[in-house]
Amino acid sequence: MAAMKRGGIQSIGDLLASVFARRKWDRRLALHEVFSFWKQAVGREIAVHARPDVIRQDVLWVKVSDPIWMQQLHFNKQLLLDKINGRLRGGVAFTDIRFQLGYGNDPASDDKPAAVAGKIAPSPPRPVPSSLADALTEVEEDALREAIRRAFQRSSG
Repeated sequence: MAAMKRGGIQSIGDLLASVFARRKWDRRLALHEVFSFWKQAVGREIAVHARPDVIRQDVLWVKVSDPIWMQQLHFNKQLLLDKINGRLRGGVAFTDIRFQLGYGNDPASDDKPAAVAGKIAPSPPRPVPSSLADALTEVEEDALREAIRRAFQRSSG
């Protein structure tokens, strides 16, 4: 039941504020602001290769595109932490940033690393040698014959 103010019903805003304060969600909400200003805080180049993923306690976990970027970000960890904490409001701050490989596998992401965002043209199929082509004429089932041909073409030479 909603708490009552003297002389009437408590406003929804006051009710939500008291629930947030009681459950300490206001602090967590302030930490989650990092998702909205990440790109501005770290810059476009880093944002293309890394993104905030999850917050556990006061630790920000960041997904990174590859081991080289992970190492680079680790070297600049304190600088990044200072930049991010400088933008947070409400007296909250992250105590640490942890980096994890895995960014770039999300097809819905707009800021994918270039290597993931670009399409790689498939290599041309290997030509089927005449000895295999002759043997395939003996296979009666069209689907099986085609599967064998494709399997050969995809196999390494």
